[in-house]
Amino acid sequence: MRRVYVAKAACMSRRLAETDCSGLLLSRFHSAVNLFFPYFPDGTGRLITLFAPAKSLAPDSLRLSEAAFDAVRQIPVESRVSKQGSQLIWEAAPFILTFGDNLTENPRIPACRPAEIRRAAAWVKNALGKPCGLDSLPRDERDGRTENLVRLADCLRRGDKAEALHRLKAGAGAGPGLTPSTDDMAVGIIAALRACGCTASFPEPETAYAALEGRTTEVARHYIRCALEGFISEALRDALKGQAAGWKRLSETGASSGIDTITGLEIGADDYLVKPFEANYENLRTHRRGPLSSQGPFRGLLDRGRMDKGE
Repeated sequence: MRRVYVAKAACMSRRLAETDCSGLLLSRFHSAVNLFFPYFPDGTGRLITLFAPAKSLAPDSLRLSEAAFDAVRQIPVESRVSKQGSQLIWEAAPFILTFGDNLTENPRIPACRPAEIRRAAAWVKNALGKPCGLDSLPRDERDGRTENLVRLADCLRRGDKAEALHRLKAGAGAGPGLTPSTDDMAVGIIAALRACGCTASFPEPETAYAALEGRTTEVARHYIRCALEGFISEALRDALKGQAAGWKRLSETGASSGIDTITGLEIGADDYLVKPFEANYENLRTHRRGPLSSQGPFRGLLDRGRMDKGE
């Protein structure tokens, strides 16, 4: 008889939660395992991420106990898995994962003022005490990516879906990581514009997902689609709600994913405040590097201008 592990927490879109599908274990990492379901009934792929106990949830993910996560990490990549109701079942594994009663809907983008996003993002970057995001790139590469991202934000705000889709494709896959830098920034831009109250019609999530095939990673495509659907990670949601701990968790997400998302938040907030967008990289630097208030959103989490990793 198979052992049953119950997830400590889980979030998922209602559509995915109610649909049975089959797929495979796509990738394994120190604190996350990705499952990919290419045969979803709507004809597109779906991703479910299994996180280690201390990690925040992302859209369509489960947080596992230490024992459950250790067991999942022993399963070989490309092993077949099926989702049946609230259960994840592997053909060759001696256990079953279940959501139990811990399933909630994916975190949604909350309302936030653009000035608050800009102030908090500047505070975070100042706390890190080193170049990050676009600032860490060589000037030519930095300027090229910045121009495309700023134009993406402008197209989204104006509801120019065709050009926004073109800009998403143009920047897709640039940078290192399981979710390349510019894709994380695109998620930040989308989240910032929606949080600030932009009501323009964005590209259809499934259209964007299909357009990005072969241009970036499956995980990056998933998070961009989720952002267009209005779903984001717990850390990003809490940051936009003005919670200092949320900004801290977001900044510590992945090797650079969190900081890249914060860079996208800045660009989106800047675009919402400054119109027409005739912004270049130097304009963005001017917006981001204004004086920092000692009463900023990271008060209590800073120590002599650097983030206190111990809290």
